Amino acid sequence: MSNNSNLKPFEKGISGNPNGRPKGTRNRATIVREIFDSISVLDSFKLTEIEKWFPHVKCDMSIEYLMTLVQVNKAIFKEDTKAYKVLMDTMYGTPIRQLDLDIRNRELEIEEEKKEKDKLDISELSVLELRILLKAFNGSDEQREDLQREYDELNKA
Repeated sequence: MSNNSNLKPFEKGISGNPNGRPKGTRNRATIVREIFDSISVLDSFKLTEIEKWFPHVKCDMSIEYLMTLVQVNKAIFKEDTKAYKVLMDTMYGTPIRQLDLDIRNRELEIEEEKKEKDKLDISELSVLELRILLKAFNGSDEQREDLQREYDELNKA
């Protein structure tokens, strides 16, 4: 378990995760991008199919561009809501789920309620209680003890 006494920065040149991902290993996005870039020739049958829907398509366009066109085609003409969602997330980012927002708002409300509850309402204190508070901040230990005894005696009656 970590604590302040055993927290130390790693020495220069030494990894904090020596068994981690090996050097030179590419992540998935890089691999997919390389595959897209390496496919430069589109099957002539597929190209003519795509050209039916998108006459401006050329065989030298990137596969990524063509796949986006296919998604647009699915979203519009095949009424594919998943394709629509992918396009919207690409354009505007993935939205925060409403449930997550509701939970966070409730957490903030609870924090505010706790703050309100922890506030001291001095309007409800008696004169003696106010004197005790003032002496607690300004008076000596002897004065505080005298006021405490006085307060205890009044509460017994």
